[in-house]
Amino acid sequence: MIESLRLFRSVCNSRWFYNTAMFFFLNKKDIFEEKIKTTSIQCLFKNYMGKLVFVYKRFYKRSVIGWMAKR
Repeated sequence: MIESLRLFRSVCNSRWFYNTAMFFFLNKKDIFEEKIKTTSIQCLFKNYMGKLVFVYKRFYKRSVIGWMAKR
């Protein structure tokens, strides 16, 4: 996931795409749900302080992605 977030950040912040609208599709939710059962989300996002419930994890992930996409 970290590598995916890095790639997304680099694409969003690329000078080639500065004035380009982007859509971000989150797929493979089922795989994410299974992996997150065995790995703490705090390993990926040190700032995450929410309850360890999937809904909160998904919301936090979206907010981090939104933050990285801001120019």
